[in-house]
Amino acid sequence: MNERGQILAELLIAMAVGVSLAIVGAELVAVSLTASKTSKARNAGDWLAEESFSAVRAIIKGNDLSSQGWNRIYLPPDGAGDASSSKGLANPYHPEIQAGVWTLVSGAETSTLGGENYTRKILIDNVSRDPGTSAIESSYNPSNNDPSTQKITVVVSKVGEPDLTFFTYFSRFPNISTLQTDWSGVLNDGPFSATGTPIINVGSGSDSSSTIIDLGNANCAGGGACLRLTAEGGVGGDGRIVYGEGTVTTPRTRKWNQSTLNWEDPESSAPAAAATIRHVIVKSAPNRDEFLVGVQTTGGSLYIQRWNGSGWSNEWNVAVGNGTLPRFDISYEQNSGEALVVYTANVGTTNEIIYRRWDGASWVGPTNYDAVSTSGIVDAIQLEARNGSDEIGLTWGDRNFDLSADFWDGAVNTWEGEPSSALSTNLSRVGSASTLTNWSFDLAFESLSGRLMVTWGINATVDPRYVIRGAGPSGTWGSTQTAAAAFEEPTDMELSSDPDSDYIAYVNNTDNGNDADACIWNGASWGPCVNFDTAVDTTGLGTTSNAVNWVTSGAQTRAVVSYDDANAAGVDWLYYNKNTDVWSALQTDFTGAPAPAGVDDKLHRLRRNPFNPSELMLLVVDANADLFTKQLVFDGSNFTWSSIEPGGAPLELTISSITGLAADFSYKKFLSSSYPATGTMISSVFDTGAINGAAYNWIMLKGPTVAGTKVRVQFAASTSTLPSTFTFLGPDCTVSTYYYDFVLPTPSESKEIKCPTQHNNKRYFRYKTILCSANDCATPGTITPQVDEVIINWSP
Repeated sequence: MNERGQILAELLIAMAVGVSLAIVGAELVAVSLTASKTSKARNAGDWLAEESFSAVRAIIKGNDLSSQGWNRIYLPPDGAGDASSSKGLANPYHPEIQAGVWTLVSGAETSTLGGENYTRKILIDNVSRDPGTSAIESSYNPSNNDPSTQKITVVVSKVGEPDLTFFTYFSRFPNISTLQTDWSGVLNDGPFSATGTPIINVGSGSDSSSTIIDLGNANCAGGGACLRLTAEGGVGGDGRIVYGEGTVTTPRTRKWNQSTLNWEDPESSAPAAAATIRHVIVKSAPNRDEFLVGVQTTGGSLYIQRWNGSGWSNEWNVAVGNGTLPRFDISYEQNSGEALVVYTANVGTTNEIIYRRWDGASWVGPTNYDAVSTSGIVDAIQLEARNGSDEIGLTWGDRNFDLSADFWDGAVNTWEGEPSSALSTNLSRVGSASTLTNWSFDLAFESLSGRLMVTWGINATVDPRYVIRGAGPSGTWGSTQTAAAAFEEPTDMELSSDPDSDYIAYVNNTDNGNDADACIWNGASWGPCVNFDTAVDTTGLGTTSNAVNWVTSGAQTRAVVSYDDANAAGVDWLYYNKNTDVWSALQTDFTGAPAPAGVDDKLHRLRRNPFNPSELMLLVVDANADLFTKQLVFDGSNFTWSSIEPGGAPLELTISSITGLAADFSYKKFLSSSYPATGTMISSVFDTGAINGAAYNWIMLKGPTVAGTKVRVQFAASTSTLPSTFTFLGPDCTVSTYYYDFVLPTPSESKEIKCPTQHNNKRYFRYKTILCSANDCATPGTITPQVDEVIINWSP
């Protein structure tokens, strides 16, 4: 090719390339303009969608009882729509701010942004979840509807542009927990009220429906409320009183029924004792349905009788001599359940004391005990068991007014030894009496440390004396100390241990003037002490005219004193407030009929309910030989006295002796080992207050792990408070499954409440708790599960 032709070809190629570039450039400009418009629409769509989602979120979060936030999207647009027909493509909505808050308004809306018009609409759709995995299903299945989840779709449109579609899922996220810790009446510890009372259904066994489930104050550890099965042997707090009647030689007895708060009426009889009854002591076994009763007669005989849960037996009897104080005592080892009966041999010099041991099946002994520090006929004996152990303290006073003590180690059935010398050689008594006349000595354990204290009075001498023995079998006796903080000579005194601390309460009426004082040992020293009455009745021979014991309700503890005032009718009393370390003033006498006469009282005994530490039973015998029983209940702030004698008359009109201690009462410490297989408690009706209903999230039970038992729970919700409208379901939405179906775990775990179609958007709820004493929930077991708290979490 020549040069001219080559140049022409190159020119033509260049022109072609230029035209092509121009065309490409024009296309690029067109694409750029289109992309710019699309990007602008996309940005506007993003903004409008985000505002819509924020508005929906605000509507839900702003829920209250009037706005019904969640239901404004579940029942759109105002919480009063339909859960199905108000939703979907045919029912668009848009957000608006009305009165300062976001609301949903029917229909789409047009908004202008940057000079361009956009149409926005919100679509709401129901959601279903796979019942096995709880995952959201790709296609809605009405059978698996989840009313606590909604699909929110925002569609943004612009003329000439494709629709922009955005969606997300919203769940019902605000939540409230309702806590229940007490089942004794109209109850609730949550934000809304509960109405009615629990329904107790009978389980297996012989008890009535009212006693299969204990609703909270008898058997729970620490005295708090809980749910437990009630042992078929009876309600915790039952007891038995034994007393003498006139010259009748047969002891009279009545059972105390805690569930009905009534005495057995008419009275029944224990085995005959062959002479008028002067002293009675009643003790209950800690591990079987058994009472041992000692009856000392005016003929000088001691009869040991036993109630075995169904009948009486006269175990044995022995001569002990007569006296103004019991010449014997009975005490159970609190772990083993073995018992000691210690009594006088009615001889001086050697082997002054004898004891027998009951191992639950047979008697061991009699065994002689040669008192080292005393050498007279023993006139009075006292035993005291330490809670939670097989240790028992012993003190005795003899005809020479000598006092000594010893310590029983039940683990090896051995006495550990007396102090090196007599604790006293001049015990207090009334006037110039030649024998012991009243309890001028007593003993008590510090409940926590296990140290043993013996306290006594010296005749015609102010201020008690005391000695402390170190804890346990290896403990040793300390030196005698003076309780100088007290006020009076101890002639008629009593000690009582606080079961929850090392405090010991002391009360005393003195023969040295008509005074009474009380004092507290705090584990280290005496005080506060109070000379609470300077005009009490004269101390009579063979009487005990005061008593003291402890009550506890929640964190509040008191020591209660009853005593014999000067010719005042009714029950005279005061109390010590452990929480403030202060003695009260004298309280208003309890004069509820029938009331003790306004002359000398002859017997006061206060017994604490081992299954309800807020209750005491008081026995009083007045100068008319009438026997009274009064119940005292402490609620943490107030005391309530009740007359519980049948027919509004004294329990006995002619007690056998008013110069002896002829009546005693003991609570039954043991509940039988047989529990009903099941017991059912259906809760009160709880009102969430959510007008259009709530969503229910989870349930949690709290309580101790009790191996070998089981707890089952079902849940029900309704739009009505009528019992017939509640259907209790388990997690598979049937009546045959349970949320808990195993030993209650520690720590507790929550269980998701399922079946939203059956439960959600219903205002009222209840739960059913089934307690099983064995794993199969069919066989009666020997232990009971315990539920301390029930928590229901729900969303308004």
